[in-house]
Amino acid sequence: MNDIQHYCDTLKLPYIKESAEREASDSLRRKDTYADYLKRLLHQEVLNRFSRSIQVKIKKAQFTFLGYDFRSRRSLNSRTNEVFQNFMPAVSKSAAKSMRAHIRASRMRNRTELSLKEIADRYNPILRGWIGYYGCYYKSALDPVMLHFNKTLVAWAMRKYKKLKGHRTRASLFIKKIQKESPDLFIHWKQGYGIGFA
Repeated sequence: MNDIQHYCDTLKLPYIKESAEREASDSLRRKDTYADYLKRLLHQEVLNRFSRSIQVKIKKAQFTFLGYDFRSRRSLNSRTNEVFQNFMPAVSKSAAKSMRAHIRASRMRNRTELSLKEIADRYNPILRGWIGYYGCYYKSALDPVMLHFNKTLVAWAMRKYKKLKGHRTRASLFIKKIQKESPDLFIHWKQGYGIGFA
């Protein structure tokens, strides 16, 4: 502590703004020493520079671990409603790609012998697992996967029903109608993921 005080006593600032001079004179009036004032000023400058350099490093830093991408993302402070940058995990691109590949590999769009209820019984455990694991952090990152599942349901409806064949809009309205009538049919509908069908 004495080293810092000695350093601050011998520190010569080349330029002090008028507001800093006023603050210095105010602090001297409060019987603070000039060394205390310089310590506070130096501490604030170090904090400002450190936080700026950390923000730059956070924006560039990124890594993948256990199916999550850890990187800088926009977040909302729920108390002040301010948007800020935060280092948060979300489902990784490779994990989302493998989930979409699993949906494609299941060839659900070609399974016209199944009813929508049978599809829900078959895929709800899988969707529940994905949502439970990857939906813990940054839930909106799962939306593209759930939208892909919805598009697959639309393709299934186009194959299953003759009047919907070749009519993607009609098929998406048909699935949307089913979603409104029974929102608990699929787990991602119930939890509000992947709203939309186009």
